[in-house]
Amino acid sequence: MQRQAAGKAVKTVSVMFFIAFLAKILGQVREMMIAASYGTASIAAQAFTPASQIPSMLFEISLGTAVSTAFIPVFNEYMQKKGKKAAFAFSNKFISVIGLLSCIVTGIGMIFAGFLIDLTANGLTEETKELAVLLLRIMFPMMIFTSISFSFVGILQSLGEFKVPSAISLVSNLSVILYLALFNRYFGITGLAVCVLIGWTLQMIVLLPSLFKREWRPRLDVDFKNEGIKKCALLALPVLISSWVVPLNNMVNMNLASGLYNGAGIVAINYANKLYLIVAGVFSMALSNYIFPGISKLAVEKNYRELADTAASSVRIILLVMVPLAILFVILANPIVKLIYERGEFDSFSTQITAGALMFYSIGIPFYGLNEVLNKTFYGMQKPRIPLYASIASIVINVGLSILLVRVWDIKGLSIAASCAVIVMSLILLIFLNRVLTGFLKTSWLEIGKIIVSAAVMAVISVLSYHLVCRILVPEGILNLFFICAIVSIIGGVCYLAVLLLLRSSDLKGFLKIFRKGE
Repeated sequence: MQRQAAGKAVKTVSVMFFIAFLAKILGQVREMMIAASYGTASIAAQAFTPASQIPSMLFEISLGTAVSTAFIPVFNEYMQKKGKKAAFAFSNKFISVIGLLSCIVTGIGMIFAGFLIDLTANGLTEETKELAVLLLRIMFPMMIFTSISFSFVGILQSLGEFKVPSAISLVSNLSVILYLALFNRYFGITGLAVCVLIGWTLQMIVLLPSLFKREWRPRLDVDFKNEGIKKCALLALPVLISSWVVPLNNMVNMNLASGLYNGAGIVAINYANKLYLIVAGVFSMALSNYIFPGISKLAVEKNYRELADTAASSVRIILLVMVPLAILFVILANPIVKLIYERGEFDSFSTQITAGALMFYSIGIPFYGLNEVLNKTFYGMQKPRIPLYASIASIVINVGLSILLVRVWDIKGLSIAASCAVIVMSLILLIFLNRVLTGFLKTSWLEIGKIIVSAAVMAVISVLSYHLVCRILVPEGILNLFFICAIVSIIGGVCYLAVLLLLRSSDLKGFLKIFRKGE
């Protein structure tokens, strides 16, 4: 029975990972098409980058993580103690309140669009800033649809539906790709901003059939005095501050990068960050979104032993998958960027500065994954203060190091600062979770040690194979670049798996056994 449950869990996460990965691939195709159309040096590219990032960053700072982390534990508590009808009634109150708040934030943001552009990218020229303000005002309402979509996702995940929420970004990415292929030549960057807004609206709409299927019905019910709303607000405050890490760090980096390479730095660091988030975010978010409702339920039941086991196995899985990915992206940063982006307006100089940022961003890949899982574990236990303290430390480190290192290593210094910040945050979270769930990692150190040894051997072999392959295949042209990345990845991956098997990694063997037997 336990093995069947494990098999179901692994397969569910695998399906979620596949759907999320497909969505990210389409997202990357979208970014490739934007890069080819506008490059890094054009006014359109430099205006669109901050304008498209500000609404999502402001959403995360003000409402985003609070929606997905404060709402789910309270919704699950209603489900457990008061039943589905009461939980659905609470969800409508929550969505009504969060929708109203997002409308207010959107209105304020549109009024002060010029100030927000100055705050995020004060190195832009006056002409570029004017265009950025226009684009920002067009895209700002996406905050409203995003907040409602996140709430819908929370309801579905709590009811055991993970596949549809994983697929929603497929819709928005496809709409942008179609626009770029068919209409970009006619309507340009302004039309692209409108299309991005439409895409976020579609993400909300595609979730409705799954909710209706589960007998949920929308109802406007603004009630700030509701017990559940008050509990969400108490949970949300420290969660909100904790959620500032990624958006504030990105904002600091974008601001400093806007003054590099005549404005091209802000576009380059954005492309590097998006590639980094594809690798760091897809698997870790699929896993953390899967375990979060379960952890919330275990916390309500006070089943701390199983909760500790779930958290420990999640940490090992993240390291098992993401450490080798980080190694490959550090080694292959230049050919990856060249393969994906270098065409059209995106020239060799754009590749050089983007790859430099990506290389040092990639060091933080496994730690980003750890933060996703550890944060969700604390939120599920309704202990948001520890992520709050870790977040503050991370922000301080990133801001301080960014200001210092950008003067020494330009765009590379910004990505080094970001990686240092995410590493410190994950270490703080690990230490404190080990105290809250006494010794939750005590049975995991041997397995983690096996991952580290295997990764070290893989790194050496991958570096040697990269230099050898580059002597045989000149790193120019799509086919050569593809084969360089593929050959080095295969050699490194096989080496990593071989050493893990040689060291008898129980985590690896467990996964292979589950999939082999089809359980």
